[in-house]
Amino acid sequence: MKKSDSKQLSLATISISGQPPNKIVKCPHCGKEVAWIEQENFKPFCSNRCKLIDFGEWADEQNSIPGEPVLPDEKDSDQYLQ
Repeated sequence: MKKSDSKQLSLATISISGQPPNKIVKCPHCGKEVAWIEQENFKPFCSNRCKLIDFGEWADEQNSIPGEPVLPDEKDSDQYLQ
């Protein structure tokens, strides 16, 4: 039996038991597989460590969403100060 066959078999077994198959995602930081279930507290990350590393990269602006920076107009910023 090929490795992919055993993975399909285990998913089929879960489905037959009355529970839907779990969605598997990869941790955005390390790539480890994580089941998308309620018990996984750090999803989509595999651990608190990976979650904090990713957060730190965003906070240090190592990660960003591509595009032009959006800065509020000066007149718009006045309404936020009131």
